[in-house]
Amino acid sequence: MLELGKALLLLGAVALSACTVKVDYGGVGFSCSAEEACQAGLSCVDQICQVDPNQPDATPGDGDAEPVACLPVITLSDDFTGDSLDPQWVENAAAGTSVDIGGGVLTLTPTTANPARFARIRSVEAFNMDGKRVFLELPSMVNTSTLAIAEFRWRLSGQDSYVMRQSMGVMQFGSKTGGNEVIVSASQYSPVAHRWWQMRMVGGRVYGDVSANGVDWTNLDSVPADVVGQLEIDIRAGTRDNVAEPGALQVDNLNVGNGLCP
Repeated sequence: MLELGKALLLLGAVALSACTVKVDYGGVGFSCSAEEACQAGLSCVDQICQVDPNQPDATPGDGDAEPVACLPVITLSDDFTGDSLDPQWVENAAAGTSVDIGGGVLTLTPTTANPARFARIRSVEAFNMDGKRVFLELPSMVNTSTLAIAEFRWRLSGQDSYVMRQSMGVMQFGSKTGGNEVIVSASQYSPVAHRWWQMRMVGGRVYGDVSANGVDWTNLDSVPADVVGQLEIDIRAGTRDNVAEPGALQVDNLNVGNGLCP
C-alpha cells in the first residue's frame, strides 16, 4: 500500500509540471502532457515547454545557443512568389528607392543619395503579439560596409517598436519607446549565421533570435514588452546619409517553412 501511494504521488508530480520532450530541442515548444517533465532549464508555462529564467543555463544574451519557445506564428505569411506584392502588405517607396517582387523574393533597394529615405512594406493588419512569433529569411543583405540599413520591426502606428537591424556590419536588437531607443544586443553580422531573423513575445518579454537554417536558433537578448498594443509588421531598407553603394535587401519566407519548429 505504501509503495502504491508513493507511485501515485510521483505520477501526480509529473502531471503537474510535465511536457512532452523532444530531445533534439530540449522539449521546448511542445505541448504539455503527462508524458515526461521538461528538461533542466525549462518550465511548463501555459501548456508549452519554455525557457525558465530562474535556471542558470537559460540566461538570455549570454552567447549560448539556448532553447527558445516554439510559439505559434501570427496569421500573416508570405513566400513572395508572383510578380506583385500581396494585398496583405502596404508598399511605401520613398523617392529614389524601390520595392520589387521577382524571382521568388522581395527586394528593397535604398537610394544612393538623399538621406533618411527607405523602401518598405508594412502589414495592412496589426496583431496582438503576446504568445506569438514572426520569422523571415534574408537571402541577401544591404551593403554591410556602408551606412545602409536593414530593419525588421514590430511597430505601433507611431515610432514605438521592437527592432532587429543590420547596419555597418553590426547585428542589433532592441526597442524604442517614447522616442528613446535602447539596443540590448550588438554583434558582428554574419550573412550565414544571421540569414534568418525572428522576434517572439512570451512571459512579458520580446526576444530576438537568429538562425542559419530557420530551425536551430540562437537568442540575441530580450527586452521588456513595453510597447503595448496591436503591432504592424514593418520591413525596410534605407539610408540616413548619402551612400554611394547601398546594395539591396532581399526578403523571403515570412512565417513560411519550419521556422523555429523542427
